[in-house]
Formats: sequence, structure tokens, C-alpha cells
Amino acid sequence: MEHITDGQVDRSRPTAITLGNFDGLHLGHRALIQLTKEFAAEENLESVVFSFSPHPMLVFKKKEDFALIMAPSEKLFTMEQMGVDTYIGISF
Repeated sequence: MEHITDGQVDRSRPTAITLGNFDGLHLGHRALIQLTKEFAAEENLESVVFSFSPHPMLVFKKKEDFALIMAPSEKLFTMEQMGVDTYIGISF
């Protein structure tokens, strides 16, 4: 899995992208990612998950009022285990 964090996103291959924070990768998140992967496979596209770091709630609210469900390293590991082609984590 390719992991992009520097904002240098240059895709020469057509992609299927899902966009969100995916903070805990609960069943709804996993279903959306799976749907993206299935569509990408059917259309011969690259599956891409586009997310943000830090979580937008840490930017808009007091940090002590918010706790992450999943550590960034755990989210990256889980995306890789799910078979995503590219995970883009851009600074929010």
C-alpha cells in the first residue's frame, strides 16, 4: 500500500476515491472502503482512501473534549490489512 502524507498527490492512473476522516474504522467505514475497493476492481481503477490528520475535531474544538478512537498508526495498519491501494493522509 502506498501511503502519502506530504501532499504530493500525482495520480497518473484513474482512481476510485473515498473521502473521510475514518477515525475508528467502524463497520460503516469498512463498508464504504470495501465498496470503493470493489468498484475499483470492477473498473480497473486504483482504490484510494483520502483522509485528514489531525482529526478536524481537534482543530475546531478543545483538545481535552475529544479523544481519538484509533491511533494514526493503527488506522494505517488497518487500511493496509483491508487491501487499500493508496492511503492519503493530508494535514487538516
